[in-house]
Amino acid sequence: MPTLLIYDRRVAKPRRSTSYPLALLSDASLRARAGEKTFQRALDYVANGRVALLAQLNGSAEFVVEGTEPYRTTLLIEARRISAECNCPAADMMEFCKHAVAAALYFRSRLGGDPPPAPPRSARAEGAAEARVATRERLQTFLAAQSVDDLAARLWTAAERDKSLMAELKTWEATTRASDDPKALKHLVSEIVGDSQSRFLHGRDVATWALRAEKVVPLLRRALERWPDVARDATEHALRAVYRVAQHMDDSNGEVGAVMESLFDVLVDTLKAAPFAKSWAPRMLALIEDDPYGLIDAASLLATVDAEFARAFTGLVEKRWDELERRKQTEETRHERLFLRGLVLVCLEHAGDSAAVFAFLKRTADDIFGAADLIRWCDQRGRHREAIQFAQAACRKHRNHRLVEDLLLTAYERDGWDEEALAIHKRRFADAPNAHGYAALVKAAARVPTEADAIRPWAYTVLEKRESGRARDLDGRRAERRGRDVTLAVEMLLHDEKLDEALTLVRHPNHCASSVVMCVVERLPPERNAEAFELLDRVLEEEMRFAQSPYHEALHIVHVALARASAADASAYCARLKVKYKAKRNFVSALPAA
Repeated sequence: MPTLLIYDRRVAKPRRSTSYPLALLSDASLRARAGEKTFQRALDYVANGRVALLAQLNGSAEFVVEGTEPYRTTLLIEARRISAECNCPAADMMEFCKHAVAAALYFRSRLGGDPPPAPPRSARAEGAAEARVATRERLQTFLAAQSVDDLAARLWTAAERDKSLMAELKTWEATTRASDDPKALKHLVSEIVGDSQSRFLHGRDVATWALRAEKVVPLLRRALERWPDVARDATEHALRAVYRVAQHMDDSNGEVGAVMESLFDVLVDTLKAAPFAKSWAPRMLALIEDDPYGLIDAASLLATVDAEFARAFTGLVEKRWDELERRKQTEETRHERLFLRGLVLVCLEHAGDSAAVFAFLKRTADDIFGAADLIRWCDQRGRHREAIQFAQAACRKHRNHRLVEDLLLTAYERDGWDEEALAIHKRRFADAPNAHGYAALVKAAARVPTEADAIRPWAYTVLEKRESGRARDLDGRRAERRGRDVTLAVEMLLHDEKLDEALTLVRHPNHCASSVVMCVVERLPPERNAEAFELLDRVLEEEMRFAQSPYHEALHIVHVALARASAADASAYCARLKVKYKAKRNFVSALPAA
């Protein structure tokens, strides 16, 4: 049975496969973004196996890179751009640190691209590497021969000077103690998670906390093997502790949420191993309500528990819903209503009562989210005619709100209502012209024979009228001096494969977004390198007006321009840039030799 898409607080986690442009991960591209020195240092990280992929989502990938300590590194990959985030200190000063470059090289090889080049090693470096291996082996042999008392004394002395090592020892001792004492388990969870914070944490501090907190998971799983009931209560206690910590942390990179999900997986396993009495239903509901990120999946929990508990939980949720419905509806109760409404739907779906679900959806379709849920539910069950009727009514009531209109548009296009779908696309483009809307408009018009030829002239007329109206709002001399903003017009021409017209528009004095000019450059064949070079020089001049060190974008533009020039022209160009931007020393020092 299709899953009901209800409004909730859950973080979206797309899992569909994504095609990544490997050119963005090429050696040349990474060298241009990070510099040769950083690139070479990254090669050592990859060669020594110090990069691991943690997660791959739609358009992004997350890694852990073992540097002086484990660093969380994220690559964000778009159609024509790659960016990186890392919690290392160097990331505050440069976009692509050595950890980000190492992650990009590793990711490229996993995607089937070229393997990272071997790091250059001189005879001296090879000898140093062999000496390090020999030293490690000698030290390991030496330590194995020492007495336990002597090793313990030296370890304690080191821990007194190193807070992180002392924390490791405390966790190790407490873990060993809790393995034989179920009463100590909750206390140990509090010690490891640290459910009180004296200051707000972000960046590297959050990553350090997450690495420590994850150690609770194997501890709870060991307890699950011996004391399922104890493990269940301790897991609830751990989740509560993380809830409190989450109020004092910036979870932009998802470390806190990842800990919550790991604990939730343990909780599900404890429920399978130790079914519990219906008296625990209020505790389960409270855990779901208090979850700050909405990660606990009530449907998964209901699928785990026995039928008696599921009935008790459902009764509790329905009782809470009835109480809320009797209260006066205010803006403060809106979020609570959406949340409880979602839980009621989960419970009804779990019971398999489709008639009750439909009746509840119709009764609660008064707001935009309820209307959207009703439309989706009908569509998922093949009740397409009803879905269209409900969507049309919702669009009239909510003034074509994008959420329900998107559902109506999808239904129109699926069921062959081509003229109705085109009318929506035309209105949207007229209200807010944009490149994506133009592409959708042309595609929709191709399914309506009477409109296929007329839609492009109509769209250009709409854009011209809009630009004329905007120009009248500006002082005439100012508008003449500034020129037209032709960004959207050029995007439309590129979509229609009218390269020469697009090239004419982007010329001075018209203004066009640099990213769109770069698209024009990409379309120009090698025999038109002179025109491409001229455009790139203009884009660089615009970029350098506001660029700051380390000049990643500007240097990338320079490398693209040099690839379009002959050797002599490239040398002269670099020499000219060094004179023109001599005040920007970091930029000049990163330019290729003239």
